[in-house]
Amino acid sequence: MVLSVLGIALAVVGFEFGDHWPYHSGQILGCLGAVGSLWAAVLQYRDAAPFEYHFTEATWKPYGPADEFCLEIGRSEHGKGRSPEATLYQKNAATGVYSLVEPDFAIEPSGKVYIVVGGKRSRISGKVVIR
Repeated sequence: MVLSVLGIALAVVGFEFGDHWPYHSGQILGCLGAVGSLWAAVLQYRDAAPFEYHFTEATWKPYGPADEFCLEIGRSEHGKGRSPEATLYQKNAATGVYSLVEPDFAIEPSGKVYIVVGGKRSRISGKVVIR
């Protein structure tokens, strides 16, 4: 939001008061402000939209001791920064309805998300929603 306002301010100053500045610097400043404002709006939209990662039973990797499996979702894939919040949903194959699952989540300082399940919930299909 702050970047959008700053971009709009630069565009106004550049286009309104930059007519008499040398080397068309007013127009350049105005164009940079307009582009910066659009860029900030795109970033703001991307942060607000949740990331959904759909997976199947084959997506899980073996993890740790017996009967535990893990999903890894990197920061470059989810794009939600270094401290995202993740929610796991299991898909019912018969009805197609998702139900909430409480697995073990681990989030590295780099932003990589690890989801670990074991026992009767191992290797489920569904989706992860990351905000």
